[in-house]
Amino acid sequence: MTGFKLQTFGGKAPKIFSRLLPNDMAQVATNTRLDSGRLEPWKGNASASITPVASYNISGATKTIFRYSSSIFIGSDEDIDIIRSPIAEDQHERLYVSGIGGSSGYPRMTTAAIVGNGTYYKLGIPTPDSLTSVTVTGSSSVSGTETAESRSYIFTYVSAFGEEGPPCLALTSQVVDVFSDQGVTGVFPNNPTGNHNLVTKRVYRTDADGTFRFVADISINATGFSDAASGSTSNINLGEEIPTSSFDAPADDVSADHPDGPLLGLVSMPNGILAGFSGQTVAFSEAFQPHAFPTSYRLTMKSDVVALAPLSNGLLVLTKEKPAVIQGLDPESMTMTEVDSTLSCVSKRSVVDMGEFVLYASPDGLVMATDSGLNLVTEPILSRDQWQALVPSTIVAFQYEGHYLGFYNDGTESKGFIFDPRGGKNSYTKLDFYATAGFNDLENDELYLVVGGSLFKFAQGSNLSFTWRTKQFYTQRPINPGVAKVNADSYPVSVSAQTFVVTVVNSGGNKYVLNGGSPAAALSLQRGVTYTFDQSDNTNSNHPLRFKDASGNSYSSGVTANGTPGQAGASVVFEVPANAPDSLRYYCTIHGNGMGNVITVTDSQQMTLKLFADGSLKHTQNVTDSNLFRLPSGYKANEFEVELSGSLPINEVCIYESAEELSDQ
Repeated sequence: MTGFKLQTFGGKAPKIFSRLLPNDMAQVATNTRLDSGRLEPWKGNASASITPVASYNISGATKTIFRYSSSIFIGSDEDIDIIRSPIAEDQHERLYVSGIGGSSGYPRMTTAAIVGNGTYYKLGIPTPDSLTSVTVTGSSSVSGTETAESRSYIFTYVSAFGEEGPPCLALTSQVVDVFSDQGVTGVFPNNPTGNHNLVTKRVYRTDADGTFRFVADISINATGFSDAASGSTSNINLGEEIPTSSFDAPADDVSADHPDGPLLGLVSMPNGILAGFSGQTVAFSEAFQPHAFPTSYRLTMKSDVVALAPLSNGLLVLTKEKPAVIQGLDPESMTMTEVDSTLSCVSKRSVVDMGEFVLYASPDGLVMATDSGLNLVTEPILSRDQWQALVPSTIVAFQYEGHYLGFYNDGTESKGFIFDPRGGKNSYTKLDFYATAGFNDLENDELYLVVGGSLFKFAQGSNLSFTWRTKQFYTQRPINPGVAKVNADSYPVSVSAQTFVVTVVNSGGNKYVLNGGSPAAALSLQRGVTYTFDQSDNTNSNHPLRFKDASGNSYSSGVTANGTPGQAGASVVFEVPANAPDSLRYYCTIHGNGMGNVITVTDSQQMTLKLFADGSLKHTQNVTDSNLFRLPSGYKANEFEVELSGSLPINEVCIYESAEELSDQ
């Protein structure tokens, strides 16, 4: 071998000794998108302009972002789970939330109408205290001719959303014998504390068969009820049987009742069922009754639950020890099967529903969970030690177009990686940024990420700068490569400074024209380049040009205004900062946005090749065209590596000892 040619480009496999990698796989692959086979950069993050409800400010502490609608975003510094209502045509547009307050909080419910105020109700309807008293009223004139009916009374609370809770305990001491010409009064206990949005007390009493049936709805503020004489001891005045006898509120912050803490990790399952966990217990809601989590519907794991994730035919339960799968269509008859695997889950926030399967972080690597079992999918490319170096307990992850985007903090750096579960040589690459939160908006096929305390849309900005480094190519005979060539569709255009001559025309209103082009044209500017907007033409009078960011705020970094628009020497000089956002706008400070347009800000284009021989850097070449270029002489080596970096796609790289060899390829 006297050289090499690369026409396909793959990802990393750090587990494999670099010399033994396939020819087109990499030691370094950062910000590289390899779906097409050639070397391409991922697009960068585009700034997203949204305002979360309840005056929440997105920051570096943000852990949750949720898009409810185009106008409603929810943000939090806590790891919370937000579930849309499982009820069809829910007129209240309810959301169910767990995790607020962590182990000291409680599950909650809110609606589209009130979430903007940060208002949440406690999920679940409380069990009432028993009735204070039940008393028969009036004397009977029929006691000698009929048999008294023994009755017991109970009641439930009902919310403004029609959610009915469990009944109070029926006391044997309050069983009363009633004749048909007598009534009964009862005294309610004090109403419960807490934000439950209760509006009604619903009273039931036993019929002749001992079944509790509906009597009446009483105002929540009423202190008692009256069941008037009916003239009959039959069930003629009674309603339906109580439907909520088995209901319970989900585990909350009352430690005496729930020593393992509140319900966490809410997920939605088929048939209108919600599931959550507390300690070792997995709890299920009544179907289409997300406020009710009957105690009889609970299943207990062998160890503490870390996360839940729906599968095609069941619910994956990830614990600190062995996982389990729960299956069933009715919450009353769920069955649990423990998975015979030691692949525990080390990070709740690493768990991602990928559609047909779930991916999560274990101590040994990334695990793919399907209905048929578990598979350690990173085993071929990452050793356990290499995986542990990422500190998998810190991983927070999201799905994007079939890719798993994971972000980690190893104590030294906070970065990301992309894993493609479809496998092959492109499975694993790195990202040079870190996200603390995200939301996969499936409706619009967009991934929102919180990066550096700001909200962005992933892969919708300008090209990122990538770095890709080959395997170690080894030659038995020491050689001195002499020539190289990089083939690409386009090459960097060097721009050091540019001047725009600005005029103003009336084209459906006043518009800026730059260098005689179209009115109010969109612009593309590069970071690190200085642009001069010459406003000396007299049509610029009373039209000062300035810049805004995507949120509409004035942007002045690197901006210097000189003179008075419309007079000689007037200009605006913009030295685009290295940290300028991806999207800006030029506009008139007097007449507004209509005179200008958007500015797309990109990194300065580059394409660089570095040649390493026996571990030492021998040459750096800034590639500007498809012509071959000479490599330095005066040495011979056995091991060679090539590092490519830039922001433009690369199709092919050739390195040989002589130009003749290259021309033969």
